[in-house]
Amino acid sequence: MATQNASAGVPIAIQPDGEMQRVRLLELPADLLALLTSEKPPRLHIKSIQVPPGGNPKEAHSVLCTPDKTYQIRQVSTSNSVYLIQPRDLSDPHPGAAAGLPRVGVEAVAKCDTSIELLPTSATSAAPYLQAALPTYASTGNYGSIEGGGQATKRELFSHIPLSDAECEAGWRQLACFESTDPPGCFIPSAKVKAEVWQSAMTAAVADGFDVCSPFPENDIPAYAIDLPGDWPRDIVIGVFAGVSSSTPGGHLAVDEQKAVRFAGANLLQAKSEGRAIEATAFLKAWRDAMPEAWRSKCDFAILQGYYSIEDNAQSIRYLDTTADAKAAVDASAKEAKSLGAKRKWHEKFKASKKTA
Repeated sequence: MATQNASAGVPIAIQPDGEMQRVRLLELPADLLALLTSEKPPRLHIKSIQVPPGGNPKEAHSVLCTPDKTYQIRQVSTSNSVYLIQPRDLSDPHPGAAAGLPRVGVEAVAKCDTSIELLPTSATSAAPYLQAALPTYASTGNYGSIEGGGQATKRELFSHIPLSDAECEAGWRQLACFESTDPPGCFIPSAKVKAEVWQSAMTAAVADGFDVCSPFPENDIPAYAIDLPGDWPRDIVIGVFAGVSSSTPGGHLAVDEQKAVRFAGANLLQAKSEGRAIEATAFLKAWRDAMPEAWRSKCDFAILQGYYSIEDNAQSIRYLDTTADAKAAVDASAKEAKSLGAKRKWHEKFKASKKTA
C-alpha cells in the first residue's frame, strides 16, 4: 500500500547502472522443474549443431537436453524492469547524535533485461543429422567417405546433434548405424547392404526352423544370424537387428514385426529403385519373399507411407528420399527457436495467477 511517510515500509536502494550486474532468468517448464527436484535428477546437456568449416555460424542453435527430451532455448526481452535484490543495512553511516535504530532494507544488485525460455520440441528424427554427418558403407572394404565426417566416435557424434541422447539413439537404430574400430569411425550401411543382411538372416531362420522373434542379448545378434558376420562386419549385422527390434521386459531385444516389415520394405525399395520407378507388383512380391511366411500379408504400401510415390496409373513405384524434407523441418524448427527480441509483459504472464485481494 502506498504511503507518504518516508520512514514507513522497507527502504529500497538501487545501485548505479554501471555497477549493476547483468543476469538472465531461466524459466523452467513444470515437467523439467519436477525432474530436477526429484530424488535422482538427471544430468542436463546443452548441445549445438556443429558447423563445418566455411559453414554459416547462424545455422547453429542451442538446445537443452534431458536424457530423453529436447528443449529449444529462446531469449525473450521484457518490457518491464526486473531486479534481483538482497537485504542490506541502509542506516546512515554518519548518524551523529541523532542516531536511531538501524534501518534494514533491500538493494537492487542486478537487472534482468531478458529471460531464457525453454520450449519443449515435438518429436524430431535424428536421421537427417546422421545422414549428413556419416559416410555410407556400400560393400566389404568400401566404407565410403564424407568431407569432415566419419571419424567421430558415437559419443562425439551425439554431442553435436541438437537432440536428446534417446532421440539420437532412435535415429541411430532407424538407420542401422554402426561404430567401427577398423577403420575407426561411425557409418551408415547402404540400403542394399541392409536389405541383403535381412534377407540372408530370414533365409537362415527358415532353413533352421528358428523363431524369428526369439529374444537375444542387446548389442548381439540372434542365433539364426550367427554365420552372417562371415559376409558382413559383425557391427553391421548388430545394427540391422537393433533397427528391427524392440526391448523386452527381460532387458533383451526381440525382432518387432511392424518395425521389421517397414525396415525391410523401405530399404528394399530404395535399393531396387535407385532414383527411378520400378514395377510395383514385382517389388511387392520381392518384399513379401523377404518376410517370414506369417508376415507376408503385412506387406502393404500403406506401411511405407512417406517413402514412395505411385506412378503410371499405379503400375510403378518410386522410392522417395525423405532426408531433404526432414532436414527442412529441422531447420524451420531451429529458425523459430532463434527468434530474439520478443517482448515479454510480465503483468500479462502472471495475470492468470493473480489473486484478488
